[in-house]
Amino acid sequence: MSRYSISFKQSVVSAYAGGTDGFRAIGTRFGIDHSTVRKWVAIHAAHGLSGLEKKFSRYDAEFKLSVLHRIWEDGLSHRQAAAVFNIRNKSSIADW
Repeated sequence: MSRYSISFKQSVVSAYAGGTDGFRAIGTRFGIDHSTVRKWVAIHAAHGLSGLEKKFSRYDAEFKLSVLHRIWEDGLSHRQAAAVFNIRNKSSIADW
């Protein structure tokens, strides 16, 4: 089971999108870290509600290389690349 439900994640994203509060204020209101709010908002913006669903993935070498190539070409941060490619944990990219 996921630590946070889809409906909870959607509530957090909606609160951010529908208001004037920043990541820290939303995080405090919902009792989660502001970096989690930032990650969920970015994932939702790139992939919609389906991006917030729990996902178990193994990435093949070709996919990893395409991610790294895109980071190099476009100057993406690991956080940005994780959002673009729907990778749950940005530290996975750092390990590659």
